[in-house]
Amino acid sequence: MAETEIISNSESNDQFFEGVEKLIEIWFTPAKQADLRKITRQQWEKVLKIVRCEIISFTKSEQVDAYVLR
Repeated sequence: MAETEIISNSESNDQFFEGVEKLIEIWFTPAKQADLRKITRQQWEKVLKIVRCEIISFTKSEQVDAYVLR
């Protein structure tokens, strides 16, 4: 089993996950006014299920939506 580590930055109490990384590519058809942030979590889960992947964490800001997958 691969080792994983959760590291905490004591200055800001931020945590990040460090472990085995995989790549998943999803290609989208170009569209006017496209916004990937409008894809619902349920829609992402349906796509990820195909490759036996799941969302284990999610965080959002004005600039980015970030998912941790397993």
